[in-house]
Amino acid sequence: MKIKIENIEIRGIEVKPAKKGGEVMIVTFEDETGRQHTITDYDMDRRPYYKRGTVGDIYADFAHGWTRDGKEYYRLEVKEFKAENGDAC
Repeated sequence: MKIKIENIEIRGIEVKPAKKGGEVMIVTFEDETGRQHTITDYDMDRRPYYKRGTVGDIYADFAHGWTRDGKEYYRLEVKEFKAENGDAC
């Protein structure tokens, strides 16, 4: 399912090595209530757009299911970030 996380404010970003090789960004943001959240983004091309204080919307694919051995999983994959100023990546 496609989801939109609206009106978030970027609070920080941390780049770490990914388990499968390469790098991954851990993006920290606040929602409209001031609650802090993190999301993982593997597309390093979006890195310049994740600047502290930037407000915008995150578009993502969300999946929920069960593995063959009966374990529950959730997957959230960022597809796009649109800043309030019109920048999109």
